[in-house]
Amino acid sequence: MKIVLKILGVILVLLIAAIVLVPMLFKNDLIKLVKQEANAAVNAEIEFGDFDLSLIKSFPNFFFTIEEVKVKGVGEFEGTDLASIGELDFTIDLMSIIKGEEIQVKQIIIDNATIHAKVLANGKANWDIAKESSETEVVEEVQEAEESTKFKLGLESIEISEANIIYDDLSMPVYLAIQDLNLSIAAFITESTTDLQVKGGINALDLNYENVQYINKAKVLMDLAMLLDLDAFKFTFKENEIKINELPLGLDGWLAMPEDPIDMDLTFFAKKTEFREILSMVPAEFAKELEGIETEGKFALNGYAKGTFIDSTYPAFGVDLMVENARFQYPDLPKSMEDIQIKTNIESIDGNLDNTVIDVSQFHFSIANNPFDLTFFLKNPMSDPYMRASAIGTINFDHISELVPLEKNDALGGIVKANISMEGNVSTLENEQYE
Repeated sequence: MKIVLKILGVILVLLIAAIVLVPMLFKNDLIKLVKQEANAAVNAEIEFGDFDLSLIKSFPNFFFTIEEVKVKGVGEFEGTDLASIGELDFTIDLMSIIKGEEIQVKQIIIDNATIHAKVLANGKANWDIAKESSETEVVEEVQEAEESTKFKLGLESIEISEANIIYDDLSMPVYLAIQDLNLSIAAFITESTTDLQVKGGINALDLNYENVQYINKAKVLMDLAMLLDLDAFKFTFKENEIKINELPLGLDGWLAMPEDPIDMDLTFFAKKTEFREILSMVPAEFAKELEGIETEGKFALNGYAKGTFIDSTYPAFGVDLMVENARFQYPDLPKSMEDIQIKTNIESIDGNLDNTVIDVSQFHFSIANNPFDLTFFLKNPMSDPYMRASAIGTINFDHISELVPLEKNDALGGIVKANISMEGNVSTLENEQYE
């Protein structure tokens, strides 16, 4: 019995020694190999800090961490880092390495990452950094992939914390900024599909298109269920909720990216019908804290995107918004906005931006018994915009401070009485055909 215990003791000591020493023995070789291969494969400068490869933290799996990962732009993108990651952690199935199979990554943790995707006015993107392979190399890679066994991904979860993402496209132009993104992604994998459960949020979302700020510092919460077809790289959304400020939206349909084009058939809709939710979309600098505000009324919101998106080709899209019999009043302020009625439709039935039609057929409200009506219609916005608009009513700006809380020392005054209508193309103004 003593001999058996001694043998077990020796085996245990050797096992512990292996767990400690194996990562240390391979560390320098891994650092050299990764840096060499990474920089040889891309038109960018890749840097990273220290590695840590351990069997102790996640035995019987490898725990692999890289610190201070940077992908720096070169040439036209010099000075713009495509990616900067504070810490990147992987938990890797040890047996898949020992058996020589495809490496199975079980968990990925991304901490304090900043992604800056940029497209120049000429359409060149800073993420297109892969070096071109010769035609022979491409054929060999395809044949090798066909001969290999099916790829089996062992990924169980992805954690993203305190990430920031910027998409700056000068060719459109559009600017999207995501601040403080936190996501927890659970994966349930079968042979051909993967079920993903995504939960998390964004602390501040900004969207600017053609110098118009459509979304400003919006908070976003996500609770998504997706089915991923790896062969077709297709996402199918089911029972999803995305909450923008206080507005909860449902999302159904699918999105596929088998090649460069992105195909989609998506619909979204408001999951609640209270006016308060749509009011929460007002940017922070135009509306103070909404806590305690009194609201009434109903609204309906739905939209779709269907077709292909690539370069300057867009899917068909549409948005409908309707508000009925709504009002709001801030606490401790005497005036309220009453009788709010809105009917708006934005649609391009074929995805051609010049075929986009914006129709605000009704925008009515009343402040201190002074009604005001606005209408706006726009078509052919890219070529020769045709507009039809009207404004009828009275606004007493002396009442605004009694309706909406203003910044300290801000003041408004005066009266606007309007009875205005206009119709025509922008080209008629450019040609000075004012009549």
